[in-house]
Amino acid sequence: MSRSGLVCVGTLTLTCLATVVLDAGDDLAESKRHPELVPFFPPLGNLEPFPRWPFGCCSQSHEPTGPAAPETLSPEEQRRLDDVLQAWARRSQSITRYRCTFKRWQYDPVFGPRDTFKTYSEGVIKYAAPDKGVFRVEEYLDGTAGGEPGDKPNFVPRQDGLEHWICDGRWLYELDSHQRRITQRELPAQLRAPAAATGGVPFLLGAPVEIVRQRYWLRLLPVPDRVHGQYWLEAVPRIRQDAVRYQRLHVIIDQGEFLPVGLLIFDKNFDSRRNPTRTTYTFENVEVNWDDAEGTFDRKFGEPNVPDGWKKVVESLPRRPP
Repeated sequence: MSRSGLVCVGTLTLTCLATVVLDAGDDLAESKRHPELVPFFPPLGNLEPFPRWPFGCCSQSHEPTGPAAPETLSPEEQRRLDDVLQAWARRSQSITRYRCTFKRWQYDPVFGPRDTFKTYSEGVIKYAAPDKGVFRVEEYLDGTAGGEPGDKPNFVPRQDGLEHWICDGRWLYELDSHQRRITQRELPAQLRAPAAATGGVPFLLGAPVEIVRQRYWLRLLPVPDRVHGQYWLEAVPRIRQDAVRYQRLHVIIDQGEFLPVGLLIFDKNFDSRRNPTRTTYTFENVEVNWDDAEGTFDRKFGEPNVPDGWKKVVESLPRRPP
């Protein structure tokens, strides 16, 4: 496929998410009544096989073997990319407190409906620098395919076992209401960072440019004329620990706040025709660095109490013998 054709594919993919971001006023109740009307990301059936250009690290193998040299960006493309990354990093480093609500669509045509999302959820993310956070799903719809070809999917609200994570910097607490259990996991030092604090949502807060470049190949994607005030960034993993989790990321960054308003996570085996498994987030009601003179926000990230009838499991890191 030609470079111009691939640019069109990338543009079409992100145009669909931008529609959701721009139409942030969509009523949640409407989504619940007619969840099949939520736009698809990307639309199914009209994309070429997902492009590999210009990155060669993610081969057809399920286990990436390492990086290959990407196509070189032009000097102007590189300059624009550097400007965006540096501004995003500066903005993120200035954040001491962050909170937002999110909407999430998860697409899995193998175990769910073929032509729409399998799950839809809403929740909150909270973060306190440098490594404390909360990720909590508060509403959840689970979809199953209809019984007969052409039937609409069935979506059922779920109240039990919704994701809930608290990170205090050293420990990650998973609260499982279905199992009535709190699992307390000690984090390795290299994972004590914003990504762990925000429930593993990548790129919610920018990292130092040199670290981002070590882990990803990056480029800015074209933004359609009708979309204003956004940067669209593509990130492809360079290293195995990221590549076994996802094939690539598309991040939509607001030009005014220099914070993400949308994120597409493509499954490590994503193929637009054979396996269009992916996850889409939109981030709304974002607040940063508000006054918290009494310290009430920071107290949200402590070790949770164990409710009556629950149990607690502690998973510490192995200790080296003296």
